Amino acid sequence: MRVFAVRWTSLAQSFDQMTDNVARLNSEIARKNADLQGVNQNLEKIVAERTVTINTILDNVKFGFLLLGRDLRLREGFSKSCLDLLGDNLRAGLPFRELFHLQDHRNVALYEAFIEQAFEDFLPEEMTLRQIPSRLHISERMLHVQVTTVRSGHEVSSLLFTIADATSLEKVERENTRHKTLVRLLREIEAFRNFLDETKARLNLTRKFVRAGEHSKVRAEMHTIKGNAAAFDLMDIATLIHNIEDLPDIGLDSIDIKEFELFLQENYEILQINFSGDSTDSTLVIEQRQLDDIVLRIGESSSSEEMRSRVNDWVADMRYKQARVLIGALPEYGERLASRLEKSVEIKIEGTDTRMDPEVMRPVMHSLIHLVRNAIDHGLESPDERESIHKPIRGSIVINCRADTDAWHITFADDGRGVNLTKVIQKALKNGHIDESSLGTMSREQRLGLIFLSGMSTSENVTDISGRGVGMHAVQQAVENAGGSLTISSEEGRGTLIALRIPKARAALRKAG
Repeated sequence: MRVFAVRWTSLAQSFDQMTDNVARLNSEIARKNADLQGVNQNLEKIVAERTVTINTILDNVKFGFLLLGRDLRLREGFSKSCLDLLGDNLRAGLPFRELFHLQDHRNVALYEAFIEQAFEDFLPEEMTLRQIPSRLHISERMLHVQVTTVRSGHEVSSLLFTIADATSLEKVERENTRHKTLVRLLREIEAFRNFLDETKARLNLTRKFVRAGEHSKVRAEMHTIKGNAAAFDLMDIATLIHNIEDLPDIGLDSIDIKEFELFLQENYEILQINFSGDSTDSTLVIEQRQLDDIVLRIGESSSSEEMRSRVNDWVADMRYKQARVLIGALPEYGERLASRLEKSVEIKIEGTDTRMDPEVMRPVMHSLIHLVRNAIDHGLESPDERESIHKPIRGSIVINCRADTDAWHITFADDGRGVNLTKVIQKALKNGHIDESSLGTMSREQRLGLIFLSGMSTSENVTDISGRGVGMHAVQQAVENAGGSLTISSEEGRGTLIALRIPKARAALRKAG
């Protein structure tokens, strides 16, 4: 019994000790729970404070932030400034095209395709996101848009659009561009005067084509005016004409372009040119050597009739313009266009001192803009592509002007990828320009010549640069109107050469008349 009592006492003490330990542990747990509850409350307070701070920032920041989901719809949680920038009707679930007011934009489907590709994450995002317009006109504002991917793990879960009001910046940039344009025009004032006179003549001719229902010729003339307006940095006018080209039918009202006159009126104090009058400067600058030449000609004349003929020839030659004047700002425009397309090109003009009859050659020289645009957009490879095929990274375009006794000659050569003759033939067959039987009788040069037909473009998309199949046809039309001819040769991977020949007989007939 005594042993049992001792054991019972020991067991009771152990039980009491265990009870004390449990009580102590419960107390510790309670204390830690209290501490944890305090931490949670503190975290909730911090999160709440930071949420308020973030919301305050988002509600007051001047930038718009919004997320676009995989369904191409706006997600919840956009910043308050988005309402001011994009409109009060902004709401979660709004489709991309409505979000940025692009319902009627001709390229909206293309933009949506690039957004979908960004979510697919197959191509580099720099390639896909760069295709989404970085500037958008909404109401009276110009918005700057930047797009970045938001990832959940390795997958793109949404796209973050950062939007800023760039209206003031745009205004400053436009004014700066205007000043640069005026400086360039003053530097090339004679070429600009020639361009204006040629434009007035083309507009008058275009009106005749409209009345006659010759629609392909209407578009060719408008395309040439657009290209040369862009060459002189008149981008607003070039954009206007591009929009006119989008019209299914171009009527007389459409080609009544007042913007040329408005531009000259706004800048009359600087340029001193009136669009309604004759833009060409009637002053002839005669050098000493030219005076010596006419004196020599007169001295060698054996009769008054021969003297009169020689003086008339000399006066006519004095009225001729150098090729550099008729070409104008074409080289600078080509280099700017190449830069825009992320290409590099050197445009070299040879024979710039060649004297030409402006009335005959001006339309031809102005049509060269289409050869430059086509070569840069379609012909020249990208720097990476050129490097991979061991070509100089910088492409080359050479325009050579010369004259002989009978004609003026212009050759245009580039070192690009050449004409894809297979695509040209496929497009000609598709458009009904040729059939399989006639194709079999055509030489290689005749097949290459198909690129000069109206509507012959191998591009899938129409841009402000190319894609309408009008430009090359306009070149051929200008050459034929001058009584000339052209030939083309091209080698895939090596480049293209186009040779124009304009007989001087046309100028002689004009003088005789």
